[in-house]
Amino acid sequence: MRSLMRSLMLSLIRSLMLSLIRSLMRSLMRSLMLSLMRSLMLSLIQSLMRSLMRSLMRSLMRSLMLSLIRSLKLSLIRSLMRSFMRPLMRSFMRSLMRSFMQSLMRSFMQSLMRSLMLSLMLSL
Repeated sequence: MRSLMRSLMLSLIRSLMLSLIRSLMRSLMRSLMLSLMRSLMLSLIQSLMRSLMRSLMRSLMRSLMLSLIRSLKLSLIRSLMRSFMRPLMRSFMRSLMRSFMQSLMRSFMQSLMRSLMLSLMLSL
């Protein structure tokens, strides 16, 4: 009877121990899986954020470079206008004014000569 009781007790203890071990293993596996999933999700999120930041930085740098190039082009055009077009325009305006003044003087002189000739003719 004692041996039966002992064997029952041992069997009961063994089954309780097995049950406890299974329960512990399940909870451990569950926590490991959750931890693994969290780390995978974090890794995925970090990777996505890195690629997004890279893409944003590339886009920002590209737009900044384009803006800088446009600005440099505009300043270069302005500089060229100042250095070349202004003197050309001045020269053109001077020549235009000179020709206009010469034409004006010529017409004035012709008119004066006509009037002098007319007055001389009338006086004779």
